[in-house]
Amino acid sequence: MCPSGRLVAAYDATELTPPYRPELLGPDAAHCLLLLFTDYLVVLNKQAKASISSRGLLALLDGSDVSREVRGDELSFGRSLPIDAFDITEMDGNKMIHIVPNSQLLVASRPSSNYRGPTPGTGILVYHFSGAYEGKAGRFIEDLTKSRIEGRYPEAERESQKWEVRSASGVDLTFMVAISEENTTVKGRKSSSIVTIKVNSSNQPASFDPAGPEIQATLSMLHAEFFKLEVLGPCNFQSKDHLTPIEFLPVLTKRCKCSFYKDGMRTITNDAQ
Repeated sequence: MCPSGRLVAAYDATELTPPYRPELLGPDAAHCLLLLFTDYLVVLNKQAKASISSRGLLALLDGSDVSREVRGDELSFGRSLPIDAFDITEMDGNKMIHIVPNSQLLVASRPSSNYRGPTPGTGILVYHFSGAYEGKAGRFIEDLTKSRIEGRYPEAERESQKWEVRSASGVDLTFMVAISEENTTVKGRKSSSIVTIKVNSSNQPASFDPAGPEIQATLSMLHAEFFKLEVLGPCNFQSKDHLTPIEFLPVLTKRCKCSFYKDGMRTITNDAQ
């Protein structure tokens, strides 16, 4: 599985093994580069900590550094994951990320002969950031969320007047929202987001689509400055609230968190459409 989307960013990191404590890293630590594309997350194994950094690799790729060459033994392919094929949380005070693939079959890996990290394809992955992103795991999650949104819609739709992106901060969650027209005939759209919010102008009762997003919300206007928010989620979760515009984001945050907890999930990247 190879990326075909745009390269967004690169990050220096170390892949951790249980008990996932970076202070226990020794000379055999599995240093690596994380390459974030709009459709894949690719891991390149470093053969030594002194191998090329993420900043150096980007400089080579964009042609701004022609004085250095990457030796054939500096980097090797570790694994690639479609960016919509895993859940992610930040750990240890914004220092690490915790990745849980939706399916082990979606993890493609080919470790090098001297790879010292965890066995690829076994499930949970934990990375500790270093270099420019040390202590900034939240920045990676923000980049990942934006990349997921960009990769979900074709370029023609993103550049049209019927598509826009907005961000909104709730009590504990930050939503990155892609606003688009509900049109099933658009070609090139990929998998849906975790949360979908539909503006219901007909005030028809909301219904849960098992093949749709995990959380499906419907917003209806009852009368001026008063709305009805219906949220449907996994494990038969459902809620109905009457609220004002000021109450919308706090209530939506609360309902989404309740739905995730009922499904046995915890905080994950929250992008909506």
